[in-house]
Amino acid sequence: VFLAPLWANDNTVKFFTRGSGIQTFDLGQGLVVPTDRSHDVHYVFPASDDQDAPAIGRELNVPVDISTVRDDTGRFALLTRLDVRAVDLPAPPATVATFEGKVGLASSVLDAATVSAGHPVTFQLVWLSLESTPEDFTVFVHLRNAANQTIAQADGQPIAGSFPTSEWQRGDIIFDRRSLDLPANAAPGQYHLVAGLYRRETLKRLEAQTPTGRADSDEVKVAEISVSAP
Repeated sequence: VFLAPLWANDNTVKFFTRGSGIQTFDLGQGLVVPTDRSHDVHYVFPASDDQDAPAIGRELNVPVDISTVRDDTGRFALLTRLDVRAVDLPAPPATVATFEGKVGLASSVLDAATVSAGHPVTFQLVWLSLESTPEDFTVFVHLRNAANQTIAQADGQPIAGSFPTSEWQRGDIIFDRRSLDLPANAAPGQYHLVAGLYRRETLKRLEAQTPTGRADSDEVKVAEISVSAP
């Protein structure tokens, strides 16, 4: 069960659902899709939110059921729920890189392949949880020029910190929305994005592996972009 943050972070709700295994994430910054077909999956929102459930349904591209939970009288709508049957959950995607056997990187998608200097580069990283871990890893993304110099970077936990890796369960697919600011003085030309993970306590990066072997510098290239003049 994934409960929208507005409810999941409410102290009364937290008290009555303690020990229930309910999870939460910021839908505006990403999406979590389990692939463990031993359980159905439920996404739950305040009843007043009539946009998020249909949006998830469209993005999942699998059969879903959207319903309204009402109070005992049936007069008042309390929650909107989206249910996905276990048999309809997607299979785990293939990965282009793995990090110490704990996290896999399945893909990356740029919002735009060409960005003007001074504007943000926005994109999505798709992660796969290979095994549960008690550790919270930080994602780093660097933008490099043709000389492999870093001109911009952004670090942070997945889904804007709302779904840290210690919450991931084996088989979870995590759609992680991210952005970094492109300097206004960035010269026009070709650039590339690299990404990886590190431990916050030690700042030590997780070793990266690609299908062809260990990656250079414990990071992987995830995208190419063109920078145009402002």
